[in-house]
Amino acid sequence: MDLLIFIIFIILIIDFVKIRNLNFCSFKKIILHNEICTYNNYVYKEMIRINYLNKNKNNFNILEIGAGNGDSTDYFLDILEKNNINFNYTICEIDNDYNKILTNKTFECNKFNYEKCKYVNYSWEKLNDNFDIILTTAFSSINENNYRIFKNNLCNNDTIIFTLSSIFKIYKIKKYNFTVIFKKQISPLFFVFVLKV
Repeated sequence: MDLLIFIIFIILIIDFVKIRNLNFCSFKKIILHNEICTYNNYVYKEMIRINYLNKNKNNFNILEIGAGNGDSTDYFLDILEKNNINFNYTICEIDNDYNKILTNKTFECNKFNYEKCKYVNYSWEKLNDNFDIILTTAFSSINENNYRIFKNNLCNNDTIIFTLSSIFKIYKIKKYNFTVIFKKQISPLFFVFVLKV
């Protein structure tokens, strides 16, 4: 039994170190943001699969759900710019503690591109706009009560969803009838997915 507990502990440590940004860890974040650390760029790099995008599309309407402190937003916007992808980007985060950071990121994004980015400080459930791309590390927030809103209000037939899921929440993909286009295990406890509705 002690060996099993030790093995589980080691797996958790490996998983934590591999996918978390250790520079921004604190126990205070558990209370404030329900997270101990944000994800790191390795996670974001593994999530974004540009090759799954429709190359014939001129402009992508993009939603990021659960932007947190904006590290993911910086990474995603940089990838879009480097790949010369035209976009409108909606940043969605319900945690008021991140308001100032995300408002500044939106301002920076729009500095040279009028109204290219917008920030909404309310749940994605209240949005009623179709998106071509949805980026989220918060796929676990999809549940029995809101998955129809997600699929019917935010998605169209061509929507691509780049997401992250723990092994404990993967069942939601099948349960809510998402189609897996790509799947890769990036740590002992997490997978990245490219999904369609």
